[in-house]
Amino acid sequence: MKQLPPRSGRLLELITRIAPIPLSITLLCGVVSFVKNEGLWHAYLIPFIVWSILSLTQMWVKQYPEKASYREQCFLFALVWILCAAISALPFLFVQQTVDFPDYSSAFFEAMSGYTSAGLTMVSDPSKLPASIQLYRSVMQWVGGLGFALFAMTAINSADSIDSMLEASGLSKSDRFNGQRLIKAYLYTYIALTIFILVGLVLYSIPVWEAINHSLTMASTGGFTITANSLSSYSGHTLTFVSICLFLSALPFPVMYLVSHGKWRIARKNTQMKVFTFCVLLALSLGMLATTSFSSKLFNIVSAATTAGFSVGQPTSIHPAITTILVVLMIVGGASASTAGGIKINRLVWLLKGVKAYLQNKQTQYFFNKELVVKSKAYKNIRIAGLYLLCSLSIRLLGTLAILLLEPMSKSSDVLFEAASAIT
Repeated sequence: MKQLPPRSGRLLELITRIAPIPLSITLLCGVVSFVKNEGLWHAYLIPFIVWSILSLTQMWVKQYPEKASYREQCFLFALVWILCAAISALPFLFVQQTVDFPDYSSAFFEAMSGYTSAGLTMVSDPSKLPASIQLYRSVMQWVGGLGFALFAMTAINSADSIDSMLEASGLSKSDRFNGQRLIKAYLYTYIALTIFILVGLVLYSIPVWEAINHSLTMASTGGFTITANSLSSYSGHTLTFVSICLFLSALPFPVMYLVSHGKWRIARKNTQMKVFTFCVLLALSLGMLATTSFSSKLFNIVSAATTAGFSVGQPTSIHPAITTILVVLMIVGGASASTAGGIKINRLVWLLKGVKAYLQNKQTQYFFNKELVVKSKAYKNIRIAGLYLLCSLSIRLLGTLAILLLEPMSKSSDVLFEAASAIT
């Protein structure tokens, strides 16, 4: 058998290692469809066959001793992500609501929104979807929330990837956090948080099937629901509980893992946790302009800050100032090493440190998590944060302009809000 070029070979190797994940999702939902007698088992057959072949191909794929660079890993990961969405879109085409999925592009959009935990959907009324499709969407978001990056990192065991995620968590070498322990922290915290949400929703009298699906999408800060109007039917106490859960989902998972083991000192010195809490409290105080209930205000603000995609009512119709606050929160997002999107809190902190140093116009020392950062590393972090912010704002601006050109009758503030919500 002719050997593939290194990049193509590493791509195929990564695909075969990732394939068991969507394979398991397809198998689970196919079984649910069969048990529920929905007549949709054949909808999962083609994806199941494709993922099975790719999983078995791993036995014949050559292992490449040289690891790819961090940049190449990101490129390969993006290609695999697109491939996963492309194949996983097929079951949506068999749903009888052809108005929701009239063609493949609509189905691909739904799958990509699921794996990226964006929260946007083509479904007008999720409560009318078959149970297996409801679970299919929820599990995709749960996997996407944790990030295929974690599974990819586990598969290729890259030291560069592990170090980058360790640094993003706000952990230092003194915390003795190696790569395997980092992966363990992610998985344990994510699973524990999902179970906590599930139990809480059941205790708040949410139906079990609804609680299962929503616990998956809430832990991932995804936004998919199986109800007709997002979470508008939830009581004030339930919304407050969900707000707390979303807030926890946006904190650094490795830090939460250490806190669960009694290491509270880590949380007290973690810059991201303190800044994120301050941003939410500040937005909540400004959100008092809205006339809605406190639980609704809290929920919409936390949902925006965690880029969750859930909503109560129509946020853009509340107050122009509230809409602006929500857009800013969605751009910033939650902490690194969490399920939240956005440019991340740690980059916001470095941007503010850079602005402060520029305004003071003098040499200064840079601290992060109460630890001194060497200037070369600090300058690099500031440049990267600025680049992220520039790219984020540029993409949102281009998206807003494109939608306004295609839909000239749309209200610009609503379009800006939707663009900010989509690109998180």
